[in-house]
Amino acid sequence: MTFQVPKSCMGVNGAPCKFPPFTSMNGTYRCDQCKAARTTKGMRSAREVATDRMYNSDWRRLKANLISLGNGYCQRVIDGVRCRNVGKIHHHVVEAMTDPRLFYEPLNIVFVCDEHHPRPNEENQGEYVPTLWRQPMGTEAVPDTVIPPGGLVPRGFHLWNREERRKFFAARNE
Repeated sequence: MTFQVPKSCMGVNGAPCKFPPFTSMNGTYRCDQCKAARTTKGMRSAREVATDRMYNSDWRRLKANLISLGNGYCQRVIDGVRCRNVGKIHHHVVEAMTDPRLFYEPLNIVFVCDEHHPRPNEENQGEYVPTLWRQPMGTEAVPDTVIPPGGLVPRGFHLWNREERRKFFAARNE
């Protein structure tokens, strides 16, 4: 899995990173040196450890199912146009650290390219074309691509964003 190099490493225990340049990131928003220092000092939270355990064969199977249904291109929408790049990163719209129950939820996952992979601390997480999904071995038809890569998004079309997905899951859990 490829991760976008963040603008800055989060460092250790609130202190800024002392190991620039940030050439080797590991998906935890810390460079390898800071991650090693944090792990050595026993600073990883129970939630971080639990999240790491979720990236297993179930996760790989879910990603393969999503791609097989036609979610192979970046789902980010910029200025009313869907990105035309091939997706590389499965991104949780509602962060797994915020709500671990949504980790394997296909309606919380979008496929994005390196350029459009948002970081949790970014103000604007962006809007996305909905993920095409059906249960494996389900009886419903395989969904059609709603908006092709590079296609214009029709006015009034329902796009996903972080706030919309939070409301969706809150309403579903009531």
